[in-house]
Amino acid sequence: MSRDLNELEPQTRKRCVKLLQACSDAGHPVIVTHTHRSFEEQENLYAKGRVRPGPVVTNARAGDSWHNYRRAFDVVFL
Repeated sequence: MSRDLNELEPQTRKRCVKLLQACSDAGHPVIVTHTHRSFEEQENLYAKGRVRPGPVVTNARAGDSWHNYRRAFDVVFL
C-alpha cells in the first residue's frame, strides 16, 4: 500500500494537500496512511476478519474501493 501523494490522481492529490494544510493550520496535524492500493492489496484487506485473522477493516472488495483508482486517501490524526 502506498502513502505517496504522487500516486493519487491530480484532483484527488490537490484535495489531499488542501486538507493536510487546513488540518495543520487548525492545529490538528494528520498524516496520510494510504493512497493507492492494488486490487491484490484490496482483496487482502477484505479478507481480514473473514478468512484471515483480525478485525474486519473494509467492506470493499477489489474494484469497489476508490483507492484502487487513485481517488481516495486515508489519514490519521497525530
